[in-house]
Amino acid sequence: MRSSPSQQAVESPLAWLLAFGLLLWAIFLTLGVQGGALLTAWLGELTKLSFSARQILAIGLVQTPLLAAPAAGLLLLKARPGAVARLTLLATAAAGMLMLPRVAFAPEAVYAAGLTRGLISMGFGLLLWVRAARDDGLMLKPRLGAAGFATTLAGIWMIPWWLYGALGDWFDIFVAGFQAAGMAFLLTGMAAYLMPRLVKWGGTPASNIGVGGFALATAILLTAGAWGQMDYQSLLMLAAPALGFPLAVLGARRAKYDLWSAWLLLFLAAFGPLAFSDPRETRLIGAISADTAAWTMRAAALNFGIGWFLTLLMAFFAPRRSFLERRVWAPLAGLAWVGGFALYLGMGQPGFYGDDFFVVLKTQADLKPALAIEDLNERRAWVYETLVDTADKEQAGLIAWLEARNIPYTRYYLVNGIEIHASVLRRWQLARRSEVARVLYSPELRPLPKPLAPEPGANHAPQEPTWGLEAIQAPRVWSELGVRGEGIVIGQSDSGVDGAHPALAEAYRGRDMGDDYNWYDPWGDTRSPVDLSGHGTHTLGTALGRGNIGVAPAATWFACVNLQRNLGNPANYLDCMQFMLAPHPQNGDPLRDGRPELAADVSTNSWGCPPKLEGCDQRTLWQATEALRAAGIMFVVAAGNDGPACNSLQTPPGNQGNALSVGAMNKERELALFSSRGPETLSPDGAIGPDLIAPGVWITSAWPGGSYNTTDGTSMAAPHVAGVVALMWSANPELRGDVAATEQILIETAAPYAGPDDGCGVPGEYPDTGAGYGALDAYAAVKRALELRGE
Repeated sequence: MRSSPSQQAVESPLAWLLAFGLLLWAIFLTLGVQGGALLTAWLGELTKLSFSARQILAIGLVQTPLLAAPAAGLLLLKARPGAVARLTLLATAAAGMLMLPRVAFAPEAVYAAGLTRGLISMGFGLLLWVRAARDDGLMLKPRLGAAGFATTLAGIWMIPWWLYGALGDWFDIFVAGFQAAGMAFLLTGMAAYLMPRLVKWGGTPASNIGVGGFALATAILLTAGAWGQMDYQSLLMLAAPALGFPLAVLGARRAKYDLWSAWLLLFLAAFGPLAFSDPRETRLIGAISADTAAWTMRAAALNFGIGWFLTLLMAFFAPRRSFLERRVWAPLAGLAWVGGFALYLGMGQPGFYGDDFFVVLKTQADLKPALAIEDLNERRAWVYETLVDTADKEQAGLIAWLEARNIPYTRYYLVNGIEIHASVLRRWQLARRSEVARVLYSPELRPLPKPLAPEPGANHAPQEPTWGLEAIQAPRVWSELGVRGEGIVIGQSDSGVDGAHPALAEAYRGRDMGDDYNWYDPWGDTRSPVDLSGHGTHTLGTALGRGNIGVAPAATWFACVNLQRNLGNPANYLDCMQFMLAPHPQNGDPLRDGRPELAADVSTNSWGCPPKLEGCDQRTLWQATEALRAAGIMFVVAAGNDGPACNSLQTPPGNQGNALSVGAMNKERELALFSSRGPETLSPDGAIGPDLIAPGVWITSAWPGGSYNTTDGTSMAAPHVAGVVALMWSANPELRGDVAATEQILIETAAPYAGPDDGCGVPGEYPDTGAGYGALDAYAAVKRALELRGE
């Protein structure tokens, strides 16, 4: 069909220039505003900026007026340029509506926001479908060739997700499918608005594919940018826009748009990133550390490459009239899906990996009488038995309810609670039971296509004590006081330990006893000490490693894996905290087979459980650390690396006053920029900051493979304190198990903080909100412990 003279007038070069300028402005604005909000929100997760992630995401709403104004100004354009302007305005309105759940719901409210987004997009899309049916007629029966083309593309599109992704449980799949359906209705409705108008105004198939594909790709980018909370947004913005050109191919020749074929393509293509990735795991730290986020971003990047490669092919072949022949596409569709599913079964991660939840019961054990038991082994046995008896009694009714419904569960005693292995719908039922205090989200990581492996250490073994040991005067304790940590057991809860490392191997308690009671891995069920991260080997090396790296090189250790990857949950942390109190055989029952006489004297912990990300609330781990304290176990914990913002010390257990919280200092004895600080910590016991600071910058210690590495963090500071406690208790066995007296000595002997004020508290007032009572001094603390011996 030739263009009429009147059409040529309204499709002047200026009209096209304005229309394409609007599309380019939409792309630039979306990448700038939405990409910037995404990146800032991600960084906010790492640094605890003074404004919330929800406030950052609200910045995205700025996009709507900045784009709607020029789009509305171009509505007077006629014919095809006018259709492009109207489509852009429709996409802007839809994006604005889809951004509302991002602001209305907290970033961790993934299900609520996802279902709301799906509902909004489905409603908006169906309105566009009704308009398409009214204006151009609705193609109720899809063309077989077009359906085969759509199914083939979707099958190819799914290959990266078959290979690199993993499904959640059935409710996760339902939410993903509902969102994918809504997105498909919305975008096919937009395609059904645009493409018939391009055809009616006389565009050639090639120009319709080019113009329509560019306009629809822009509309998809707008929609994808509005979609998620620091999660799906990043995947869809990268993967989805190339689908605009296949959508254009489906309507390049006919005034009636093939809605069902287009819907099938978009639904299947959107289902991949939505169902095979966990939005809670799609975080910046996971992308950096080669965890789940890195693999999902790789899949999205492959979608990007596949999509634009296919678009280039379509540029040559799609304008041909025979392109959508069903005899070509039907067998290709079958091949794509059968082959893709075979890849999934053979090389992917088949199965269902949904999140769990943790039920905390109202009645918790009363452990106050433990303080009157003088014999430490008797006290630990009493604490263990009291905790288990309370759990047995109070959990009986809930266990009967679960077993009657065949719901799997795991019992805990350190906190009287049960981890439930069921969908989120059960959570609502359990929360109404009379014995239940609260129900916590307990995320489970989806499997990786390739196991994590630590990067090799970059350093050699230090020839002299590290600067951190010198700063706290540990070598002086060894040489002048003759104390090296003999007779003290340090328990490590971290990513694991390289048990064969020359700095650690001889001090492993399981070297003579065996791995039962000395090594527990609830993550990977490994049978002997191993570390896939390096973090745990490094921190334990600082506490007791031999060869100029450890504070208490004559102490012994045992360990538990509570954070093999970069996301934990309340249950995994409690697994290891229970193991510190009453080690059990690797295949044993923690409630029946625990041996409290093998408990850790000192528990070193360089981890935290963020409530919004990993499910811990402010009381659950506080109850657990209170129980360990009652058992005479010194619980030393890193304050966290969320500084320099004030009020950044809010992640349990590092914010708790009943644990010994440690911030980080540098060689100049100044508070490290990253070290978390108060005064608003949200701790149930009113703590306003860490208790002490210790070396945590440029710390050299052990690394897997017998190597050494240098790294920073409050994770590196905490084991310095754990090692000093081991020295104190070795020097004066009368202090062993007396947590309060030991803390008092550490506080009284700490060197006053003389670094620059961080502006978070009152200068000169102790404890300081960032530096606590000052810098750790091993020599002064051990000397004071010796002076108290025999008193």
